[in-house]
Amino acid sequence: MLGIALEGGGSKGSFHIGALQACLEAGLSCDVIAGSSIGAINAALYAQGDFEAAKTFWLSVSNYDLFSPEEAELMRLFGSGQHNIRALKSAKESLKAAVGRGGVDISRIVAFIHEHIDPEKLLNSPVDFGLVTVSLSDRKPVELFKDQIPPGQLLDYIMASASFPGFQQLPIGEKKFLDGGAYDNCPVNMLLGRGCDRVIAVRTHALGITRIPKENPNVIAVSPSEDLGPILLFDPEKARYNITLGYYDTMRTLKGYLGREYYIAPMEKDRALNLFLRIPDGVLSKAAHKLRLPEGASPKRALFEEILPLVAANLKLRRLEDYNQIFIGMLESRAKRLRVPRLRLYTCEELFSLTRRDKIPRSAGLPFAYKKAEGLIDLLMSNLKL
Repeated sequence: MLGIALEGGGSKGSFHIGALQACLEAGLSCDVIAGSSIGAINAALYAQGDFEAAKTFWLSVSNYDLFSPEEAELMRLFGSGQHNIRALKSAKESLKAAVGRGGVDISRIVAFIHEHIDPEKLLNSPVDFGLVTVSLSDRKPVELFKDQIPPGQLLDYIMASASFPGFQQLPIGEKKFLDGGAYDNCPVNMLLGRGCDRVIAVRTHALGITRIPKENPNVIAVSPSEDLGPILLFDPEKARYNITLGYYDTMRTLKGYLGREYYIAPMEKDRALNLFLRIPDGVLSKAAHKLRLPEGASPKRALFEEILPLVAANLKLRRLEDYNQIFIGMLESRAKRLRVPRLRLYTCEELFSLTRRDKIPRSAGLPFAYKKAEGLIDLLMSNLKL
């Protein structure tokens, strides 16, 4: 039984949509999906069969759709990092007013949940759904699946899971609740306890407590390869980027794509080793001279004992890394310096052809040792033939 756990993270939750799209395209239809905070909202939409509606939401929503104009501007200000005295004074007044109202107004978020999440569809869906919140009244975590939620309170508990600190609290009966990230922001253990023998944990790396079990072969973690942006800055363009990132980062995990920054189809075993072996000895002697290695040493021995280990170390690869990975690291170094578009799938031949230039810009602000490694990379790569 397959489960998917969606980690909370406010506007970072757009990453979930790309991850879910990748799972669907890979033929992975989950039996159970659970989330915390924004993860609970996305999970509910997916579980009730409205994945496309969830994607449309993220590609159109902004802070001004979810918050009052004053509070939307406040979050935009702090999210953008662009502060000036006049703006900070205005923000201070908005923050003071929000505190006086008991927190940030959540009426528009509540309205969205009631408009887009259908309790009947969710309860009748073959996909199970779970969420995490924290009962402030009882001082304990609350982990519930849809069949454990009292009738008529499903939407209330979804909002309770997303009760971000500083937001107005929506009580359920006489009890108050806090965001699920205060206990478990990525509810993997809920799914394992529900009987899932495989769990895909979609991370956002937002603030919050996570209890993901370490070294569990049944748990696959999908992590963003770059920061997803501020937690409360909802923006359609940023969401579009994060959705694309989520798709490719998940496909890398599911399909075994190579690369740390780019997405490269797998290579046949020992291909890079054979490429390195065909580098002319004269080129290797030139590289050895640049490194001031002893003269007379075997060029191939210098390559495998000195040159490639230096390159691997400066690319932050393990010294005894697989040669395919060293080649991919070298390829990514050139592609990054040439600003080759990142968010797409390449074969190594395609990406290699896009980096075939005699002169490639060096990265500014890097230590001398790394610049030396870049020079070696360029020398070796310019003499490789795929």
